Amino acid sequence: MDILAFLLIFGIVLICFKGLGHIIKAGFFLLSLPFVILFSLVFSGIIIALLPVALLSGLIGIILVPLGLLAPLLPILLIAAGIYLLVR
Repeated sequence: MDILAFLLIFGIVLICFKGLGHIIKAGFFLLSLPFVILFSLVFSGIIIALLPVALLSGLIGIILVPLGLLAPLLPILLIAAGIYLLVR
C-alpha cells in the first residue's frame, strides 16, 4: 500500500513538472536539477555514514568464515578431543 502511495505521489509530481516545463518552456531535467543535487548529497551522506559499518561487517565476516567452514568437522574434533582426554 505504501508503494502505491509513493508511486501515485511520484506520478503527480512528474505531471506537475511536465506542466511547469510547458508553461515556462524549460525541460524536465532543468527543473529537476535541484532535486538531483539534493538527492546526491543525501545519498553520499548515507554512504559515508554506512561505510564504517560495511568495513566492520566485512572484517567480522573474514574472521568468522573459517569457523563456518570448520563447523562440519566439529563433531569429529569433539570426539577426538574426548578420546585424547580419556587416554591422557
